[in-house]
Amino acid sequence: MKDLSTTPLLMGETHHGHNDDLSFYHNLLNASQSVICSLDAKGKFLFTNSAAYNLWGYTPAELMGWSIRDLVIGQDRRNFLNALAHAKLGIEIIRIETQCTCKNGLNKLISWTIQWDATKQVLYCVASEATPTKLEKETFKQQVGRLDRAYKLVNLVWWEYDVATQTFTTSSELFNLLGLTIPEDHKITAAALFSFIHPEDINKLTAVLTTLDQDTYPNYQHRIIKNSGELIDVAHYAEVIRDDKGKAIRVEGAGQDITKQKLAEALIKQSEEKYKLVFNQSLIPKLMFNIDSLRIVEVNDAAIKQYGYNREEFLALTIIDLRPSEDRQDLYETIERYRHKRHAVFSSMHRHMRKDGSLFFVQIEATIIELTSGLHSLVIANDMTEKLQMQHRIINEKVTAQKEIAKAIIQTQEQERKEIGKELHDNVNQILTTVKLYIENIKSFPEHQAAFIEKSVVLTQKAIDEIRLLSKQLVSPVINDLNFKAAITELIEHYRWLNLFEIQFTFHVEEEYLSKDMQLTLYRIVQEQMNNIVKHAKASLVAITIAANKETIAVSVIDNGVGFDITTTTDGVGINNIKNRTEVYKGIINLITAPGKGCSLIITFPNS
Repeated sequence: MKDLSTTPLLMGETHHGHNDDLSFYHNLLNASQSVICSLDAKGKFLFTNSAAYNLWGYTPAELMGWSIRDLVIGQDRRNFLNALAHAKLGIEIIRIETQCTCKNGLNKLISWTIQWDATKQVLYCVASEATPTKLEKETFKQQVGRLDRAYKLVNLVWWEYDVATQTFTTSSELFNLLGLTIPEDHKITAAALFSFIHPEDINKLTAVLTTLDQDTYPNYQHRIIKNSGELIDVAHYAEVIRDDKGKAIRVEGAGQDITKQKLAEALIKQSEEKYKLVFNQSLIPKLMFNIDSLRIVEVNDAAIKQYGYNREEFLALTIIDLRPSEDRQDLYETIERYRHKRHAVFSSMHRHMRKDGSLFFVQIEATIIELTSGLHSLVIANDMTEKLQMQHRIINEKVTAQKEIAKAIIQTQEQERKEIGKELHDNVNQILTTVKLYIENIKSFPEHQAAFIEKSVVLTQKAIDEIRLLSKQLVSPVINDLNFKAAITELIEHYRWLNLFEIQFTFHVEEEYLSKDMQLTLYRIVQEQMNNIVKHAKASLVAITIAANKETIAVSVIDNGVGFDITTTTDGVGINNIKNRTEVYKGIINLITAPGKGCSLIITFPNS
């Protein structure tokens, strides 16, 4: 047998001689039902037999000079060229499948067998339409089986109704659904089937069967009472088959048990009714608008009351209409920014406008939800007018309180200056005046010089001590250099030095829980009350206690002095100083006193 690959036809050669041989090979190649062709090293057609027309719709003449790239589509071009490259590496025969575009524009899956002739630099190819393999047929059979099982899973039945005999031919599932034995011919009369139809639905089904000449696709639902007494809902989808004259001769259809679907729809409807009840009866103003049209589609009674529109007027508005004109561009931008952020909650405060044109502030809580009618936004709009007014009142009250505190501080400072001036004038100034007289009399009475000098030294030291006492009361204690306990102890020792009364001191403080500012506040409170006791109490015993932990700070100063009437003596400088310092740190003052009963000052602070 002669090697066909050596024929001039497959190599794209033409010769004037050997006409009989060429005609023989030409007829032999054209007799093949598969495409036999040859390509050059660049993938261009050199020859193809007439089977190319049956496979692709192109004649051999049309394919001459075409590249395989013009026939193979998409990623398969690269696959084909890769196969060609492998063939050139010496692999004798390569098989590959590619998608090819036919002349009519349709695609076909083509199976190729290719072999490279390195000597002649020609690729020999055999191409045919790919046929399903045994595995593919088995896979298809399995898929059909799965489809049948899927019909059973969804309770789908098929049926055919013969108009002339008024008989249904149906699948097994219908008999199973009714609870009947399956007959061999799978037939049931219309009368027998109607005996299972709910009495209230028989007229509806009869009307469907009597209007088959007018309705080509009758779709309907009815209820069935099964042999077990169970009531189910069934939906049917059908097509009427007619004769040449248009008369109905047969109806083909499918039915499905939709009981669960009906129950689900009823639950959804019930849920929607509950939602509407909650929505409409809520005391919080709520509304809903369509994201695309911006039209308000739902509004509750609280919103109607807040904005002044009736329901019909409200549903004729867009959400833009509720904003003043100068704020509307901001709303457009906000909607575009958040329209695709589903289920997120957006909170902000804006000005809204009532029907009468009045403006008010609302706190907006909005979320994007998706309904069957499109994207919507559910909006809660709380009127913030009263809350803002209250905030302004609180701010004003705080400002007023701060002014009062500042005023009290100034008054206290002025009073302290008066006290200091009085101390300097009545005490230090008098002592220094006496010293001056002694010094001046030394010249007049030289015999008393030693006595005058000694008395001057004593009085000068007394003046120094008085000035030191004033300084201690004015200058802040050096708490940064001493720990808090040491600073308080030093203060108490000063009053002990005066030898006016006995002092008992108790200290239970975890200093890490006290800020420097709080330490200074406690120091000043103790100092202020001790000064009050020195000036007014005539006490013989004073008990000072300071305690602090991570939750509470407490200070108490208790004396057994003469006390005072708390109803008439509450505006003294010392007491006011203590009150002001306590209010700064939100402390609570408990002052217990009465004439002849001593005085107990107890102050507690929250430890923040």
